[in-house]
Amino acid sequence: LLIYLGKSSIILSLFYFVYILFLAKETFFQGIRWYFWIGTLTTFILPLIEIKRTVFVDTIALPAASGLIYPPTPTQTPFDWDGILMTVYMIGLVLLTSLLTLRLLSLFRLISKEKKNKLDNYFWIKTNKEVGPFSFFKYIITGNQPFDTNEFEHILLHEKAHVREWHSVDVLMANLISIIFWFNPIAWLYKKEIQKNLEFIADAYTISSVQNKKDYPYLLLKSVPTKPYPFTTQFYDSTIKKRITMLHKTRSKKVNQWKFLTVLPLLGLFLFTMNIKTVAQNKAVQTIIQEELSVEIISKDFHEDCTIVAELRISKVEEKIIALKADLLNITHDEVTINTVIDYCSIEEITA
Repeated sequence: LLIYLGKSSIILSLFYFVYILFLAKETFFQGIRWYFWIGTLTTFILPLIEIKRTVFVDTIALPAASGLIYPPTPTQTPFDWDGILMTVYMIGLVLLTSLLTLRLLSLFRLISKEKKNKLDNYFWIKTNKEVGPFSFFKYIITGNQPFDTNEFEHILLHEKAHVREWHSVDVLMANLISIIFWFNPIAWLYKKEIQKNLEFIADAYTISSVQNKKDYPYLLLKSVPTKPYPFTTQFYDSTIKKRITMLHKTRSKKVNQWKFLTVLPLLGLFLFTMNIKTVAQNKAVQTIIQEELSVEIISKDFHEDCTIVAELRISKVEEKIIALKADLLNITHDEVTINTVIDYCSIEEITA
């Protein structure tokens, strides 16, 4: 398991660094969303794929035993580092899972207690708690902040984008990654970039849907005290400055989509360096296999030769019988007599 986690962490880091170097400044928000999903699936699947390589080695002859009996050499038990590391990993995994489970239960309790207003294909919940606007699957929750009608409309548009595209599934996936690979700092950065990209998608949808496009960036700058919930998409978060920058950024050219493919050579390098399983095989075994194959080929050829010889001999006997019948017809035309003479003749006599 430790080796698997180590390999998975390397793949996750590859996808993260490729994103930072090539994709972070691009506006292919939907494509980047799928990039993170592919990166996550590859992280879990690729370490399970192995390429086997067979290496033939010579037989090592061991010296014969001399008959002397030597006293046993005391051996020191090696320190179980694997057991220690696995224990530490499991403790961290259980603690983080328990913490996020408690926070998730707190979110479920909030949703179940508050009044739900059905709007289109989602539910709007207004609570008196000091929480910023956020969404969780089909629920949109707003706190007790004083928003005017225009601001509230923009917030609903933003959160409806999250609900419509099931961004809560992405957030759950990001949190799952940070729990499983809690020991890897890249996993937490990966999670942050996933959530940031989801906000870019919702912001782009909102700004394209409103008439006055200058009001929305000002709404993002509005200072609102928030109580964050896990597994949710927060309207106000720590990436406000970056979100406003991306709103005003020129759309990326389609030709830049080649940057998504830059991760492929790195994955190939990983596969052929980290996932090769070397299998040692004795050269004597290889020789035996080759000899058995040769014997099989020779036996097959011998059988075919014997079949050809037998067929030729049968053909020769048939020709002799026909000639003998012709000679006997000069003596007699009685078929019974001719057949009786041929039956009494041996094959040696006929072919002589």
